Amino acid sequence: MSFIAVLEDVKIARSLFKGVSSLLSEANMYIDHDGIRIQGLDDSRVAMLSLKMPSSAFHTFDFTPPEGSEAIQIGLNFSDVIKVMAHAKAKDSVKFALVQEERPYFEMTFFRGSMEDMTQVRIFKLPTLEIPAETITLRELDLDVTVEFATGSWVAELAASAATIADDLQIIAKKDEEKLIFYAEGDLGKFEFPILLPRDEMVTRYEIVKNAKSVYSLDYLRKMGIPAKIADGVLLRFSENMPMELTYIVGGGFEIKYLLAPRVIG
Repeated sequence: MSFIAVLEDVKIARSLFKGVSSLLSEANMYIDHDGIRIQGLDDSRVAMLSLKMPSSAFHTFDFTPPEGSEAIQIGLNFSDVIKVMAHAKAKDSVKFALVQEERPYFEMTFFRGSMEDMTQVRIFKLPTLEIPAETITLRELDLDVTVEFATGSWVAELAASAATIADDLQIIAKKDEEKLIFYAEGDLGKFEFPILLPRDEMVTRYEIVKNAKSVYSLDYLRKMGIPAKIADGVLLRFSENMPMELTYIVGGGFEIKYLLAPRVIG
């Protein structure tokens, strides 16, 4: 069993793995012929993430499955992965690999140039962990509000702005007005970010089946804003007092999806 995956833009991997580590300190990475995937619930069971890194998005992707299985499972401490990724430079490529020495290691190699003629090579090896596999069934949620945005950077800015005022963010969708409102209220005052959907240049498509209003933790939303700066688009879906689904789409087919349970205000 073995795998090697080379990505020419290390910034993509760094942002996506930061997005994972914001919710999961440890998680299993699964590798098969389709690519790399990570999925898990945070410790409080309030939020879930799913990361997909398709094999077609890598410059090189070679995979040999273990005997009797279709996938390789690699347990990783993502806090440690992020510490290593901090040593990557802006113009680096990165190679991921599973290597077997006295024990299995997840190898990350930062370099310049081609695979055949690497320069400025730095190799890090993290020991793999035995993390119990958790079966999570992702079912398609029937949600009333869908809005797709052409950029993701505004998500982090929204969460940071609203968190200045309050701990929670209320999202309001008005069908007849074709309007989406992000609203926060706390001891410091009030914050409002209205979006008139037909006229906003960020919005590429939208559908409001019926009016909806729900409240979500800004602490979690700030964590979920980490991959926003590299996203080519973001899809927001929610319903009245239902989980919010936030999906970032990154060039090449990378996708990181978050699900966040609503706050129930008594």
